Amino acid sequence: SMTQFETLSNANPRRFAGQAVVITGAARGIGLAMARRFASEGAALAIADLSEADLVVARAALQEEFGADVIAVPGDLSQEAGAEALQAAASR
Repeated sequence: SMTQFETLSNANPRRFAGQAVVITGAARGIGLAMARRFASEGAALAIADLSEADLVVARAALQEEFGADVIAVPGDLSQEAGAEALQAAASR
């Protein structure tokens, strides 16, 4: 199995430079792994999750590890208000 280092070792730090990526469920698991990968390749991120506490931790980790530009948007994306909040934040 691959370690996290091996997974990110072939990252191109400029592949997504100047691009923004929206990731839902980004505070843990596969969503966080995707956020780490895009951040490692230079993307600005808008991350969303139900858990505001977990999002705060994920945002800080992505900023510290990759110097990523990260907007964290807590909320329930199955509800219109949550989806609208994410869209508004990602549009900035």
